Amino acid sequence: ALSLNSKKRQITREDFEVAMTNSGLNEKVQHNIFRLFETTLPQWENCIRTSFISPDMQDRYLALIQERWARIFA
Repeated sequence: ALSLNSKKRQITREDFEVAMTNSGLNEKVQHNIFRLFETTLPQWENCIRTSFISPDMQDRYLALIQERWARIFA
């Protein structure tokens, strides 16, 4: 896996912000990127629920996404 802000695990919003700042993105652009991603969670959930993945795997996958989502957007 690629690292982000010298981390491969437990990546937080701050890690994304540092990486984007180091890449030359200003604060407004960063805010717009986060805002765009915040609106995609329902689409991910719908996609997973309508997939051919078993219901147990759907639940596990959604739990993983929600846990990581909370780490970034909470």
